[in-house]
Amino acid sequence: MQSGFLIALGLSISPFLLAWINGLWALVLLGCALGLWRRRPWARHATAIAVAFHELTFLGLQLAFARSDFARQALPATLLQAGVTILAVWVLLSLPGTKRALTTTDEL
Repeated sequence: MQSGFLIALGLSISPFLLAWINGLWALVLLGCALGLWRRRPWARHATAIAVAFHELTFLGLQLAFARSDFARQALPATLLQAGVTILAVWVLLSLPGTKRALTTTDEL
């Protein structure tokens, strides 16, 4: 498998830990997506919070485990990307149409 190759690279963080963290975030964001799709009122707030924590988690991982000069030099771009992502999600979820769509549910 490729796990042996990844371990041989000498990464500063275990590939298994990265896979576990990414899997956990996939489940959280999938839950938020299902909530938005089913137009649940809690989904708007949960998605905004989950996206912010998702970005902060990976910023923290990059800060904590950056080993190369490139990783440290890429930090401003990573910060900008995280900020733009969080801002875009918050703006989209704060639009009046989004609020209205998620507060009125038509259950069958």
